[in-house]
Amino acid sequence: YRPGYDAARGVGRIAAAIREARFRGETTAACLTKLGAAGVTELYRQE
Repeated sequence: YRPGYDAARGVGRIAAAIREARFRGETTAACLTKLGAAGVTELYRQE
């Protein structure tokens, strides 16, 4: 387990999902709401 590296990968997956799912003019906050807490958690924990 490498905390910094693993955290960076998790945040990177979330950022990529936001770029893919976000509609033109939609805020990042609205997109995160659309993805939901469970979805964001799953993205963060993926290996």
